[in-house]
Amino acid sequence: MFVFTAQQKKQMTSATCWVIADIRGDFDLLVHLFVHQAKVIRLVDSSEHWEWIAPKQTCVVLLGNLIHCFDKNQPKRKLTTTKATERETAILDFLTRMEGLAEDNDCKIVVLMGHEEVGALLDDTDVLLGGLQDADDPRQRLIRQNFVRDVLVPFAATHPVMARWSDYTFVNAGLEISWFRDMKFESIEELNRRWQLWVRSGRKQLLQQFWTENSIVRSTKMALHPIAWQEHDQAQLDYLLGSYVNPKYIVSGAAIADIRLRSTGLVWPKPSCKGAGEHTILTLKDEHLQDVVFFLNNQMTDVYANLVPPLRPAFVLKLTGHFTKRGVLSFQECVVKR
Repeated sequence: MFVFTAQQKKQMTSATCWVIADIRGDFDLLVHLFVHQAKVIRLVDSSEHWEWIAPKQTCVVLLGNLIHCFDKNQPKRKLTTTKATERETAILDFLTRMEGLAEDNDCKIVVLMGHEEVGALLDDTDVLLGGLQDADDPRQRLIRQNFVRDVLVPFAATHPVMARWSDYTFVNAGLEISWFRDMKFESIEELNRRWQLWVRSGRKQLLQQFWTENSIVRSTKMALHPIAWQEHDQAQLDYLLGSYVNPKYIVSGAAIADIRLRSTGLVWPKPSCKGAGEHTILTLKDEHLQDVVFFLNNQMTDVYANLVPPLRPAFVLKLTGHFTKRGVLSFQECVVKR
């Protein structure tokens, strides 16, 4: 526990980071989260002129899985391949514009690449079929391949797979110490440089290292085996990543049905953070992880379609960090209402 001096309190400033998970081709959802949940932008006129309205030092992190519009269990999401590609292109274009707008206002948007993006870059069958209206139509495959080559590759080549804000570490799926050892991990910055270089090079045999089952875009150990993760991975990851005070990890994409069945076996946890009300929807925090890991996902995928709203996992997380010139001193977290 830190005790702040009077001088430290004078120097201390707070900043907010909004974390968004799994857009999966839903452009309207993305805009809604930016405008009505995080409230970082507003529409100035009908020509889509956006104004950044968040305070300085505000950060927005997206945990990947931006693409993949299709959902066979939800008829409303059965789009043509062309329409799906248009939506996904609109999402990436919108985020590029927002990144520039944030930078102009002393803020930051961090867009991570996730399971869907890596799978698309590697022509993974499951991801490819999930992006096609008709998997047997060569024209549909060509549309998808052109989207990957012309839109996704340039975007992925300039965006990271891992990030940190305050003492929170963000990846798409999960972290396992075995993968970081296999990758000969040096730092988050070096890992992101390696990822971007490999994307630009088009050498898929190198990118395959991001597609192993224990990789940061596919690992499920934190979600499905929290005790084993805590015993065998957590301390080593804390040390390897050099976290400052109270390391925490935020990931996305874990199937809530699998988590509840194979990990906790509990009903959705009650709100526990300060100021939470009965309608506050919290991220899943397994008792064995002691609020170290936060799982986010939205309700658009088929896994969540039949869950009543109070049981759906949150897909927006608000973090508050208190900073001085010496770095982070303390933090608190709470999930926004929706």
